[in-house]
Amino acid sequence: MTKPLTLIPEPVSTILFFILGFVLVGIWVGMTYWGRSRTRSKAFGLSTEGLLNLPPADFEEMVAELYRTMGHQAKRTGMSGDHRVDVVVKAKNGEKWIVQCKRWRTPAGESIVRDFYGTMQHEKAAQGAIIATSGFSQAAME
Repeated sequence: MTKPLTLIPEPVSTILFFILGFVLVGIWVGMTYWGRSRTRSKAFGLSTEGLLNLPPADFEEMVAELYRTMGHQAKRTGMSGDHRVDVVVKAKNGEKWIVQCKRWRTPAGESIVRDFYGTMQHEKAAQGAIIATSGFSQAAME
């Protein structure tokens, strides 16, 4: 019986395999942390005007990161046909929450709140939030 041809003999190949795995996991964790810390620092340094000038996807990602910082799992939907749900949150207690982001220069109106309530029912969400940079109209608050 012939021995298989190996470039790196055992146990060196196994050791290299595990070292490479640890290095790749470290790089992945570092890149994830760096991206999130960049999002956080960008969020805390912005004024309302700065938030209004963000691209919609960046604003939604900042909102998702806010929920992540509070210990929840949050994912930006980022697609059409999402029933106007911008962020889906899996709360620490296991509940499903939905978030709608309104990066507008004018207050969100009553119809937005009403439609969002219907979306909450459709999505079977335990809670929901509308994050509006310019607040809400009086009718929407009532």
